[in-house]
Amino acid sequence: MNARGVSSPPPTKHMSDKKFTPLKFGYDKAYIRKLSQALADVYENFDQEGFIDNVLQAPWNDLELKDRMYRIANSIVAFLPSGFSSAIKIVDQAVSHFDGYLAMFFPEFVALKFAENESKNWHPVCKALARYTQYSSSEFAVRPMIIQNQERMLKVMLAWTKNKNEHVRRLASEGCRPRLPWAMSLPTLKKDPQPILPILEELRSDDSEYVRRSVANNLNDISKDHPEVILNIAARWLQEEPNNSNRNKLVKHALRTLLKQGNSRALRMFGFRNPTAIQVKDLALAPARIKRGGELSFSFSIHCQGGLGKIRLEYAVYYLKKNGTLSPKVFKISEFDSEDSLRVVERCHKFHDLSTRKHHKGQHKIAIIVNGDEKVSQAFTLS
Repeated sequence: MNARGVSSPPPTKHMSDKKFTPLKFGYDKAYIRKLSQALADVYENFDQEGFIDNVLQAPWNDLELKDRMYRIANSIVAFLPSGFSSAIKIVDQAVSHFDGYLAMFFPEFVALKFAENESKNWHPVCKALARYTQYSSSEFAVRPMIIQNQERMLKVMLAWTKNKNEHVRRLASEGCRPRLPWAMSLPTLKKDPQPILPILEELRSDDSEYVRRSVANNLNDISKDHPEVILNIAARWLQEEPNNSNRNKLVKHALRTLLKQGNSRALRMFGFRNPTAIQVKDLALAPARIKRGGELSFSFSIHCQGGLGKIRLEYAVYYLKKNGTLSPKVFKISEFDSEDSLRVVERCHKFHDLSTRKHHKGQHKIAIIVNGDEKVSQAFTLS
């Protein structure tokens, strides 16, 4: 994550050792009071106590992160002057006291004001989103404007690619990602991503890795619906600057889903050999029956007469779902280029419950994948 920006998908939890604190608790009463004071310092008629009560009213304790964010944004709208220009002047002076993911209620406030009068507020809203993204991110707030007038908003975002501030340039790419996690869907761009591509072309050689990574994430989103479009772009971009490490890194990150899927064209693009002649032997699991929260150790060997060559080594855990089916999740082990004909690999995998994954007792499976080809698998039981 950039120092003042927001990674995607946005984090839902802080982690300290083994203790997790949901990020929503960052919006505590002290934070809301700080926000109330910042607004009152600018707007003398601001009702601080009324604002705090409005934000924290029931069912505040039951609200999750984004719902809390929207509650705060709606409360700002309710307690500031109704006119866009008057309200935005107040927020402009308060926003600098906040940053990071939690401050994304400021761009959401702008999106709400845009919804009140779309045509009249278009240009000042765009300018406000560009300002506020420098403190947190406007990647969610810009999407209703894309829905309302895609052609007009994408022209603005194309202009943002020339902005001096990396956060604004990053917004040009991140805001129009077809599958941005947690965000409003952009079905038209999912169906036809061509209008996005000029923005990504402008940013492909950006000086900021923060921006280039957003370009890669956008391309990866597109690859899930239009793999050949992204493979063609990737091949052209690599051909343009074959020895540019930044370009190689961007393209590889953009193709990560296709690489995990074992797409042969993506794998060959990065020199990974055909896996047909490679063998995986001696897959061993310990223990074969583990408890939820425990670790599974596994080992295996890979062989190839005449040398292994360039290898992308992964394993898939086939998790047992609540409905009794198995769902694979691929994890990377390593990449290497070796003239050796044999390599022994040892790894372990933890089965701790996460906010994004709950484990179910029963039979699971682990599989070893070499250059996109699933070679061997073995079942184990989670109790």
